[in-house]
Amino acid sequence: MRIMIAASLSLALFAGVGCDTDMDGIFDPLDNCPAMANVNQADSDLDGFGDVCDNCPNESNVDQTDQDGDGVGAACDSNDLNPLVQ
Repeated sequence: MRIMIAASLSLALFAGVGCDTDMDGIFDPLDNCPAMANVNQADSDLDGFGDVCDNCPNESNVDQTDQDGDGVGAACDSNDLNPLVQ
């Protein structure tokens, strides 16, 4: 009975914290880049997105807008309506 209670409690605690999708040792709710491993959680522009998944890592781009879909965020794309210009 004690083992079942302990297992249930462990499962409940794990479910409350979440999972680690990118397996970098940081649970998704606390990970600033949950889909890509970034153990150091570096966020150079302090916009809440880890540098490895930030589309504009040196300039704050809180909403990660990229209107032309070229992978470069609007905050650091000189022409965010033309995918050929970055």
